[in-house]
Amino acid sequence: MTVALGVESRKMATYLLTWNPVKYPWEDIDYCIDEIHKHGHFRRYWSCGRSKKPVPGDKFYVLRQKLKPRGIMASGYITSEPYKDYSPHNKSGWSQYVWIVYDTIINPIKTEDKIFPRIRLDEPDFSKANWDTQVSGIQIPDEVVAKLDEEWFALNEPDNPNTLDIVQQFIEGSRQQIYTTSYERNPKARVACLEFHGYSCAVCDFNFEEVFGDIGKNYIHVHHLRPLSEIGSEYVIDPIKDLCPVCPNCHAMLHRKKDEDFNSIEELKKIVEINSQQIAGEGAG
Repeated sequence: MTVALGVESRKMATYLLTWNPVKYPWEDIDYCIDEIHKHGHFRRYWSCGRSKKPVPGDKFYVLRQKLKPRGIMASGYITSEPYKDYSPHNKSGWSQYVWIVYDTIINPIKTEDKIFPRIRLDEPDFSKANWDTQVSGIQIPDEVVAKLDEEWFALNEPDNPNTLDIVQQFIEGSRQQIYTTSYERNPKARVACLEFHGYSCAVCDFNFEEVFGDIGKNYIHVHHLRPLSEIGSEYVIDPIKDLCPVCPNCHAMLHRKKDEDFNSIEELKKIVEINSQQIAGEGAG
């Protein structure tokens, strides 16, 4: 995902925000969870240590430390640039903070089975990240984020997540004007899309696992058939009809020029077929 920052764009980063319940009791956690159930999100600020790197649109995970159960228990998006403010728990008396929007909060005491346990983060898929840090605001490596996203949102899917004949609606495209405008994307919609369509490109039928083996397993881009930047307001997305898997090459061609976007996957598919036939014919000659 890229996030618009003025006229430039950058790949979205993901940051680890740490929570020590010994120092910072989260007394209104149930209220925060209720707000998410009512409105789909909850806004609050959080310390990002000394880091000044987060920007609006970046993702975050919250890791509960010190007290058991320990593990990942919240996620969402950063909605402001870091700002300096007083911190009674910092030796210098100051810390960097960011405003954040939660999309998921798990009460680790009441629903321990829904948190991502700390012990799992020592497994090879997650070992490149520093989960023992006491400092909030470190960036989680991209290769770790991909697997963590998959595991986290699978863990917190609604009941019967694989029953795709039940209409699942996912809210996307919520515009947030902080210092820039970013478009939230719901990872649950991606999961539902790939469960239904699989991991082969809808244009050229390329499958990473078939070509590269285990390192290509479950790798594919997901294309929004209607660009979120053209919507401008919150809408209900159908992950089966509105999303489709495409390989990075075809995805790039779908967005080659903004004024020449293809209206359908089928249009690009025809172009690929025609040119493939032409190349095959020249080779035969």
